Amino acid sequence: MVADGALVLLLGLAVAVLGSEPLGAFLMIGALAKLFSDASAYQASEARLRQMVDARFENEYFVEQFRQRQS
Repeated sequence: MVADGALVLLLGLAVAVLGSEPLGAFLMIGALAKLFSDASAYQASEARLRQMVDARFENEYFVEQFRQRQS
């Protein structure tokens, strides 16, 4: 996930140094945007997983409360 963004960033740097600065800058900006997008998606996924775990714990708590009232 991070490797492809880092590779394009290095490719953009190489293109900027060896030849076309505008193309290299374009590639580097695109790579940074992709890295930021990947990091945002990862954070969103982790937050969703934490919410699911919290919901499971909450559900188990309410089930236990229900069982105690029934007995």
